[in-house]
Amino acid sequence: MSMREQFQAAAVNAVYSYLANIRTLGNSPEVMEAMEDAPLTVTKGRSLRDMALDDMMERFAVIMAPAKDRRVVPSDIYYWLMQERLGYGNITKQESDLELARAIQDTK
Repeated sequence: MSMREQFQAAAVNAVYSYLANIRTLGNSPEVMEAMEDAPLTVTKGRSLRDMALDDMMERFAVIMAPAKDRRVVPSDIYYWLMQERLGYGNITKQESDLELARAIQDTK
């Protein structure tokens, strides 16, 4: 298995696990109440899951920014995160790649 495949498998497993925990946490009465009481400037009308996905996409761009060899850290992960966030079929790989390039540029 190549380094790229190992990274992708580990990253996807980590994201699945993280989102499962976020989903469970988001269903607890305490977190639901906290989300309702949170300022709109913080939540921007998003669910806890969507906020977590937005944060993961932002952090992925920060990690990708200094990578000299983008073949090792695949942009497929960012595409998968965007599909999870926006819904499958609502974004193309090309749109995702452009968004990732913009997000990387914003980190510089």
